[in-house]
Amino acid sequence: MGGGADRGAGGAGVCHAWFGPGRDAYTRVGALLAGRCAVTLVAAALSAPPRPGPGPEALRVRVIQANAAQHLKWRSDMIPVFWERRIELTSAPADRPPDIVGWPEVSLPYLAGSNREADEAIAAAAGGALVLAGAQRRSPDARLFNSLVAIDADGEIAEIYDKHHLAPFAEYFPGGALARRLGLTGLATDALGAFTPGPGPEVLDLGRLGSAALPALSSISTSPGCALWSRGCPWCALPIPASRR
Repeated sequence: MGGGADRGAGGAGVCHAWFGPGRDAYTRVGALLAGRCAVTLVAAALSAPPRPGPGPEALRVRVIQANAAQHLKWRSDMIPVFWERRIELTSAPADRPPDIVGWPEVSLPYLAGSNREADEAIAAAAGGALVLAGAQRRSPDARLFNSLVAIDADGEIAEIYDKHHLAPFAEYFPGGALARRLGLTGLATDALGAFTPGPGPEVLDLGRLGSAALPALSSISTSPGCALWSRGCPWCALPIPASRR
C-alpha cells in the first residue's frame, strides 16, 4: 500500500507541477501533446510485428575494422600490424562464409593496382568473397583519388569508384594551387597530397552478386534490407534489384 501511495503522490505532484497555478495555457497544451506523443510511440513499438531475419539467399557482408588510430595508421612500424589484423579479420571462420568483405576507407597501405602480391593475399584471405576496399589511387596524369576498389577471388581489381563528394579541410584544402604553394593540406591527406574528386555517382558491376550504386563515400544509407553498410562505414553501396538493372 505504501508504494502505491507514494506513486500516487508522485503522480499528483507531477500533475500539479505541470497544470497547477502559475503554468500558462501553452505549457499545459505542450505537456498534453508531449504525453500523447509518448503514449503513441510506446503503443506503436509494442504493437509492431517482429522484423524477420535475413533469408537463406541473403548476402552475407563482413565489415572489418583494424582499430587503426589516425596518428598511427601510416607509421612504418604500425603498417604491418594493421595489415595483419585486416588479413586475420578477413579470413576469420564463420558458420556461413561472407559474400562480401568490406575494408575501411583508405585501408590499403599502397596505391591501388600497384601491389599484385598484396591483392592476391587479400583475395586468398577472403576465400572467394568479393572484397571492397578503400584505397588511394594515382591516375596516369598524377592526380590522387580516394577510391573504392573491388578485388575479386583471383586478386584482380574488377571495379573502381573514385569518391566525388570530398570533405573540405579533410580530404582537400580549399584554395587549390595557392593552398598547395603555402603547404596547406587536408587533415585526412598524407605525404601524397590532397584528393581529386571523382566524376560522380556510379554503378559498379559486382558479378554474380549483382550491382551496387555508389552515390558518395560519405553519404551512408541505413535503410534495413537494402544497404550493405551501416552509418559510420566509408561507403554507401546499395544492391540494385535485377528488374532495375
